[in-house]
Amino acid sequence: MRKLLVLSLVAVMAFSAIGLAQELGTREHPIRWLFVPSQEPTYLENIAKQIAEDISEMTGLYFDVRVMQDYQAFIEEFVAAEGDVMGAPTTQQYITIADRTDFQVTPRLGSIRYGFPYYYTGIYTLREYGFTSLYDLQGKVWAYPHEGSTSGYKLPSGYFEDLGITFSGVLPSGDSSHQRALLNVLDKQADFCTGFWNPARPPAYILDAMKAQPDYVNYWFDGWDPELWIWDYWNQDLYPEQIRGSVEDLRESVGDMYAEGAHTYGDKWELVKKVQVLGLVGPIPNDCFAFSAGFPKDLQDIIVDAIKAHIGSSDNKGPGWELWADTRFYKWTDVQDIDDSIYDNYRRATGQRVNPNN
Repeated sequence: MRKLLVLSLVAVMAFSAIGLAQELGTREHPIRWLFVPSQEPTYLENIAKQIAEDISEMTGLYFDVRVMQDYQAFIEEFVAAEGDVMGAPTTQQYITIADRTDFQVTPRLGSIRYGFPYYYTGIYTLREYGFTSLYDLQGKVWAYPHEGSTSGYKLPSGYFEDLGITFSGVLPSGDSSHQRALLNVLDKQADFCTGFWNPARPPAYILDAMKAQPDYVNYWFDGWDPELWIWDYWNQDLYPEQIRGSVEDLRESVGDMYAEGAHTYGDKWELVKKVQVLGLVGPIPNDCFAFSAGFPKDLQDIIVDAIKAHIGSSDNKGPGWELWADTRFYKWTDVQDIDDSIYDNYRRATGQRVNPNN
């Protein structure tokens, strides 16, 4: 009788566990969808909720949208998750989460921004200062988003250390956003800032002509001028509109805030006139979309397929492309399937543990 009772209890517990697993994604047990506060938190949250609502309608799943307080809070919640968390960590966040969970997290999608699966740290300063070398930053005040930001702090801090450059002060954004870091430079609270950078695109007619060439690969390569297509060094001014490309870096994002009265420094082109890109550090693999350890594979597949359809691509835009590609959100224009090995070169370059399973 006792043996029968024990077996019955085991069966009940097993059935309950299966029931709990099946409940993930329901109103009672929503999937926690975490967002990194790398942009303006309120604006980011509004877009995040729109995206989650669309994906919910596409899949029938329920999500609990959370814009985390800071970079570390994102990491801690992902690490502690019990198979019910997903989100888009920054490169360094993902690497930290993977290491702390012994590589049990699963990256499924890598972001692409106008054809580039990687990005850089941009070093931004006012043109009026006349800086021509990174060594001009010696003894200056550095503004950055947050100590957990890959492009805003992690990568450039090691680079500055290698160069022997030290500073008289530092100024974190306070809200973890890259935009605030640049605004602190414009406000002259700091001498320079670090934040995300992507190459400017050439004018459409030039890009079309380039793509028509049989050996076309891309319109910008590592080591090229960081202000190619937009800044005329000879005349110290913007290129004329007919031959000017489109700025795709932090200056665009902050410039887009101008229309809403968030600052008085002008649109993106006024900011390009005021702010130069003194240098780049990178490349850095783009941020990914990942699932916590134990997240059911069948639900992963459903969500991944929905996100791909929602975004589409820069050439064939999905219904949610404008949301994902918003300059004040994460600016994802495409996604690609990835696995953890995409981060191994970055791990080696920064002295971090490489996944032994790759």
